[in-house]
Amino acid sequence: MVSHHAPIPARGYRLAPDHPNTQLTSEEILTAAYCSDLTSLMWPQPMANGKNALRPADLWIFGHTHKSEDVVIGHTRVVSNAKVYGPWMPKVPHWDNPNFNPNFVVEI
Repeated sequence: MVSHHAPIPARGYRLAPDHPNTQLTSEEILTAAYCSDLTSLMWPQPMANGKNALRPADLWIFGHTHKSEDVVIGHTRVVSNAKVYGPWMPKVPHWDNPNFNPNFVVEI
């Protein structure tokens, strides 16, 4: 699976209020612009007829967040190796994402 937006919530942010009377912060509201909580798709789901199960993707690659990620959620490996911007020579001689790995390879 490949998507532009992250299929997992940003660390430390809620995508919905915990209780009906609580509000999300401005920054938490903004997280919807770059990620969703699609983690339920990373676990096998029963078919409507009760037979077999829908298999989740083995690998989900995404971008847009400007961060690197390599985690396993349920049965799915979730990966992002965002270069982002830069380097901006000679002022900024490095990538905006310090964890970007130009040699990163995912074998399928």
